[in-house]
Amino acid sequence: MPYWICCNSCFNIPGPDCQLAVASCGHLICNVCFQKGKQGECMICKAKCQVTPLSDKSSAEVKALFSDINSVATKHFTEISKVLLFQARHQKRLLVHYQKRNEKLEDVLLKMKQEIQQMSKKITAQNAYIAKLENTLQHQRYRLRSIDQSEHPGQPLSSVTVSHLAEMQMTPNLPYRRDTGWETPMFKPPSAYGHPFMSSLSMSSLGATCPPP
Repeated sequence: MPYWICCNSCFNIPGPDCQLAVASCGHLICNVCFQKGKQGECMICKAKCQVTPLSDKSSAEVKALFSDINSVATKHFTEISKVLLFQARHQKRLLVHYQKRNEKLEDVLLKMKQEIQQMSKKITAQNAYIAKLENTLQHQRYRLRSIDQSEHPGQPLSSVTVSHLAEMQMTPNLPYRRDTGWETPMFKPPSAYGHPFMSSLSMSSLGATCPPP
């Protein structure tokens, strides 16, 4: 029996003439001191309590209070180790899952960045092409305006004529047949516009190639 087990009143260790009991308040009292106190009251703390004799027939809860601390520590440490290993294994599985998921997301992000770069290059090229077309159209309008002013001073060239001329300049080398004439509605011979100035323009000045009849 551990050395610390003794009566909390007389401090005698248990023996043939000294039997210990456990009070519900937690104090240990021998049978001699118990007879000196009041019934139903702890003579140590004066609290109302019940007394249970300490023997082999004591409850498991009472016996656990007197167990060897090393045995209790070893038992609980083993249980704690099992719990820790179990939880650590599942935490590791969850961590691996998130790592794989993160790798997939990084691959998707990399592909999206590459697509964005490709789209940016295409947009830059399209903007450059649009700027080139606008510059060409502006140049053709300025050229036609200069020709019109030189031929007809004081009479501005109509917007319809300029638009059709720009379309003709931007779509050269259109097919021409002897029986049907110009095949595309976007390109018409100069006489079709009903403008006296248009009839005097040569096809070579418009950038279109017409096969000989």
